[in-house]
Amino acid sequence: TKAETRIGLTRKCGSTTAYQAYLPINIRKRWMYWNLPYPFGIADIRVEDFIDLDECGVFVETADKHYGKAYVGNRVRQEGNYQKSEKWTLLLAVAGSAAAERWQMM
Repeated sequence: TKAETRIGLTRKCGSTTAYQAYLPINIRKRWMYWNLPYPFGIADIRVEDFIDLDECGVFVETADKHYGKAYVGNRVRQEGNYQKSEKWTLLLAVAGSAAAERWQMM
């Protein structure tokens, strides 16, 4: 609304902070990972031998916008799927070696 704009309010989406990362046990685990040799950490591993792999799951619905603005009496609408779609799994790996192939098809 104009009143919200005049006082500097904007619509935002919230975020989450994982405060448990700062617990003493987790700080200790982080120190061990970076400073101890294998199998307890990575201190004795060459950067060229690293492969960092991460995975995430994605639904088509999660890419939809959830917020919008409209005139009073009008709805914000967007076409979408009626049911849940299939889940896609994304895997991304980064190699520390410059000799590794740049792209791999899976």
